[in-house]
Amino acid sequence: MTLCFRFFTLLFFVVISNRVILGKYYSFMFKQNTKYSFFLLLVAIISFSYGIITIKYQFFPYYQLKSLFVTTVDTPLNPYYLRKKSFFDVNGNQADIVMVGDSITEGAEWHELFPNLSIVNRGIGWDTTEGLLHRMESIYSTAAKKAFIMIGINDLGQNRSVNDIFADYVQVLEQLISHNITPYIQSTILAGGRHIDRNKSIMLLNLRLKSWAEANGLIFIDLNQFLAADGSLNMSFSDDGIHLNGQGYAVWKTAIHKYLLSM
Repeated sequence: MTLCFRFFTLLFFVVISNRVILGKYYSFMFKQNTKYSFFLLLVAIISFSYGIITIKYQFFPYYQLKSLFVTTVDTPLNPYYLRKKSFFDVNGNQADIVMVGDSITEGAEWHELFPNLSIVNRGIGWDTTEGLLHRMESIYSTAAKKAFIMIGINDLGQNRSVNDIFADYVQVLEQLISHNITPYIQSTILAGGRHIDRNKSIMLLNLRLKSWAEANGLIFIDLNQFLAADGSLNMSFSDDGIHLNGQGYAVWKTAIHKYLLSM
């Protein structure tokens, strides 16, 4: 949130400063050449309007600009991330099953969805695969037998390549295995609405994760066949195209139920 605030604040001041400077320039040019001044004013209006649309609907070059301010090392320094990590490090409980991921995982009350199972939530809002690598101890400390992972959407929001995301993801999986925790790889959920531009990369990431799971004897759970059957997140399961509502979590629950119960 802080990084986004800084980004949009800076963008706001740049736009306002340019309008003030251009306003004085237009005033001078109007006296010199009315037609030329009108043309420049029209260009400025169109540019400003496109800037507003870019921010609202995240059109090009929204993510390119955002990547200048939000880098791949920001997640471990995010105050919210640090507070949650600190809580898990100091107060985290042990359980048979641990749910791992970002805000989409964090948003569910897993112990209420599965009241008869020993399960804890280790989702943190805004987290990435890189951020997850910085907090693996809070996963190990659960002493869980199974870890259900679903992460990756925020990496793409930071303009990271699929290769980099996959490399971090594999490190997470290998570290879990080395600590005798069996990872269950859940497909990164496809986006909907104005976020569908991420779906090509999400599909590529999921293909690589599925292949890696098969090659290493792990289970890959395709959540998208239930939540995004038409190639993008069904908007009846979400209000923003990324995060799930109650109905969406009910579908997720059904998709993984048998894997939670299996030995």
